[in-house]
Amino acid sequence: MKSLQNFNTFILENKNKNVFSALKGIHGLNLKKINKIALITGVDSFERVSSVNFELFLLIKKQASFFYNLEENKIFNNVNKKKKLKNYIGMRHILKLPVRGQRTHTNAKTPSKNIKKEL
Repeated sequence: MKSLQNFNTFILENKNKNVFSALKGIHGLNLKKINKIALITGVDSFERVSSVNFELFLLIKKQASFFYNLEENKIFNNVNKKKKLKNYIGMRHILKLPVRGQRTHTNAKTPSKNIKKEL
């Protein structure tokens, strides 16, 4: 989302690219979502970035931030759901331990140190 903060930087960074290529580098946007943005905003995805005006940029930015927030909320909600269920993965998240099977005997000392300090 950093590249969509300012209109001028967006134009300068993606001077010779089309809108599709410029949006492809943004976290949370893939082919399907870029096509949805193009459909909603009415911009041709193969139009040059240099021909995009400020109002169109604001529409693209609004839609891109919506999809970015949707993706972030999806991850957050999945973790919270597992914490509520208190299954194995949820308990590992609650205890701030490695979730995906990493060893804790010699590695992952940083979270353990923080837990000891809190207690």
